[in-house]
Amino acid sequence: MNNDFTNQPYQPQDPILFPEKKKTNYGKIFGILSLVLGIIGVCLSCCCCCCIYFFAFLLGAAAIVFAILSRKYNGKFSGLAIAGLILGILAVLFFLAVFAFDLWLSALSVEEIEQIFIDIFGKEGYREYFEAFIEEAGLLELEPIE
Repeated sequence: MNNDFTNQPYQPQDPILFPEKKKTNYGKIFGILSLVLGIIGVCLSCCCCCCIYFFAFLLGAAAIVFAILSRKYNGKFSGLAIAGLILGILAVLFFLAVFAFDLWLSALSVEEIEQIFIDIFGKEGYREYFEAFIEEAGLLELEPIE
């Protein structure tokens, strides 16, 4: 009988004491989630509805978190995770820019806002802009309140 065990790797005899580690794809899944949430976050941050900006912020923050989790499970950032991280940061930055603009705009009076429009469009451009807005909104048919 040959008792030379030096060339054989150690193999545990009891699989209950030494279970095999299952290889998971969490890093890849988190990278894909990061990219998808980043894309949706950036798209929502470009919408004109003020209540959607908050969802863009949440999705951007989630994209950042999933990119970091992808790095934790992969050991490095994958291409999907990097793209998701960049898009998540952009969605958060768009939200912060719009939120700061809304705060600044809400602090102004109506006269100051009108003056800003006149400075940007000129007096005639300002009048044309609001006449077109009133016409599209269907407000020309309303009778003036006396």
